[in-house]
Amino acid sequence: GQDVEANTTQPVQPFVPGRPTMGDIDVGGIPRFGPQISADVQLDQDVFSLQGDILVSRGAHTITAGILAERYHNDMFNPTFSRGLYAFGNLEGFLGNSALRFIGLTPEGDLERSWRSTLFGAYVQDQVRLSSTFTLNAGLRLEYATLPEEQEGRDINMPDLLAPETTVGPLYDNPGANLSPRLSFAWDVFGDGRTALRGGYGLYFNNNVQQNLIVTITNPPFTPRPVVPRPDFPQPDFSRGVPLSIRPIQWDIQTPRLHTWNVNVQQVLPSKMVLTVGYAGSRGRNLLRNGDVNVPVPETLPDGTAFYPPTAGRPNRSFSAIELKSSDGQSWYDALIVELRRMSAGGLSFQSSYTFSRNIDTTQASTFFSDATNGTVSWMPEFANPNYNRGLADYHAKHNWVVNFTWDLPFARESSGVVHALLADWQLAGIGRYRSGPPLTVFVQANRSRSRWFPSLGPGVGPHRPSLAPGRTTEDAVLGTPEQWFDPTAFVIQPAGTMGDTGRGAIEGPDLRVLDLALVKRI
Repeated sequence: GQDVEANTTQPVQPFVPGRPTMGDIDVGGIPRFGPQISADVQLDQDVFSLQGDILVSRGAHTITAGILAERYHNDMFNPTFSRGLYAFGNLEGFLGNSALRFIGLTPEGDLERSWRSTLFGAYVQDQVRLSSTFTLNAGLRLEYATLPEEQEGRDINMPDLLAPETTVGPLYDNPGANLSPRLSFAWDVFGDGRTALRGGYGLYFNNNVQQNLIVTITNPPFTPRPVVPRPDFPQPDFSRGVPLSIRPIQWDIQTPRLHTWNVNVQQVLPSKMVLTVGYAGSRGRNLLRNGDVNVPVPETLPDGTAFYPPTAGRPNRSFSAIELKSSDGQSWYDALIVELRRMSAGGLSFQSSYTFSRNIDTTQASTFFSDATNGTVSWMPEFANPNYNRGLADYHAKHNWVVNFTWDLPFARESSGVVHALLADWQLAGIGRYRSGPPLTVFVQANRSRSRWFPSLGPGVGPHRPSLAPGRTTEDAVLGTPEQWFDPTAFVIQPAGTMGDTGRGAIEGPDLRVLDLALVKRI
């Protein structure tokens, strides 16, 4: 837990899909004993926008330009943790009202915030036809966003993560303006309109949104969120002087950005078919993620293993978890894309699209834990290995194939009269899809490393990942049956004080195969 070691001495009891468990290993569904009550978050956003665009065409050039100004009013009421959350180590503790910890807001917590900010933008782009077979597009966009300003002065910051208290003031230092270039081309290779080569590149930025602001509400001094170890039940004692958990934003935060590019060739084939083969990629930098940075620096054992001794304490003793929203996340995407399309001819048309891709990141669901689709991410301590949390994204699908068709059935081509009326105008249509399985992550329910790492976690996410058993691999760990998708004996609890070696998203889940058919009669 936050500053409570729990379940670290219990025997290993792997999670087996299909039955309850009190054990340490789990995937996609950690048991949570006790009330998890929260009221509804209320968000209200008003946007006032003014924009203008012009288009000028001169010879081979088509120039567009524009400006934009948007004023944002974000009013929020965030009662998350207002009723508190008790965590119990096992069923016996739950039935006996013996909780491991309580996290929640004190009665005087202020749950409202009102932010105001402004976004300015301008762009210019030129589409120039360099020849009868080659067109080039080039553009540049400028964006600048002001800092969100809380109307009642209830924002805090923490430039020094070792400071004994937060500072009332702006959430972070404004990273400034952003320049976004755009470049693309289209080339009729042989000038006959049958072979085209296209490509493009763009740099995109992500400005602040409501979700990035809402998690900053539960911060002292206006909204304290204490973590009480071994609390009384059902009312914790806030007078015990327990440390507070806080959620500051990195003071020198950078604007998240995504480089994206693609190139493809398109060829007209006989029988009114068109084949497209292409590559698409992207690279995310300065992406936002969220994790507890108030963890001790581990010792390094002779074999290079990172080790947290039992006496290791948090660097900042004034707080428990410091859930820092930082901009050091990254992502990588590469894909081969193949498409075959046939326009309607002879009563038959179809389209088939296949993508072979790899989607890796270090950020999945760590901006806000409820974004996870199967709980595959947690930003865990990375002192020993900067790539410890690099893994397949939740939405990664190695293979993705979609096909659709319509076929006018030729039943009545040689018939006439009543027979023709009965058999004519029938059509068969279909949509099929195959998608390879999503990545799954195996978690250890307890903080086995003693790192004290414990930010907010969603259901199905644990503080650690286990190690692979000797001689086992993540491939042979997958049994692939509905009764037991993976073999729990393929994993072992790592020694106390160390991190497990199983990767994030290391197990492949079940694939998806769908076929929908329709028989249609036009009357």
